[in-house]
Amino acid sequence: MALSLPVVLATDQTDINTRVNSVINLGSYINLNNDTTILAGELGTLEADISNMGHCNIVYTDSCIGVFDSVAVEVSGDGGTHWHEIGGIYPNNTIGEFVRRGYTSFNIGGFSLMRIRNKSSDNAFNNVNCSVYGSP
Repeated sequence: MALSLPVVLATDQTDINTRVNSVINLGSYINLNNDTTILAGELGTLEADISNMGHCNIVYTDSCIGVFDSVAVEVSGDGGTHWHEIGGIYPNNTIGEFVRRGYTSFNIGGFSLMRIRNKSSDNAFNNVNCSVYGSP
C-alpha cells in the first residue's frame, strides 16, 4: 500500500452523446395497396417511391384465410420501364383469425419504384393492404 499511487476521478466531465438524435423514416401506410382485391396474377393498385430508401420493411395483410399463395415484390431502377422480382411475402394466419399477415425486408439501394403482384394462378386476394417503410 505504501508504494501505490493515489487516483483521482474527475466528476465534472461532460457527457458524451452516444445515441442517434434523429432517424429519417420514409414511406407511409398503405402506399403499395389500399384495401382492394388483386386478381390472380395481377398487380397491386399502387407503386411506391423508394428512391431515397436504402433498406425497407414491407408489411402486408389480406382476408384470404386458407390460401397459401405468395405475393411478389417487384422493383424498378429506371422509373418503371423495367421491373425485377426481388423476393416475396408469404402471408399466413393464426387459427381463429380472419386476416393473413406477412412481413419482409430488403436492401433496395439504387431502385426507384416498388409494387406487388399476386403470385397465385387461381386465387384473388381480397382486402389487400400493403405498406413499405424505409430509411436511407
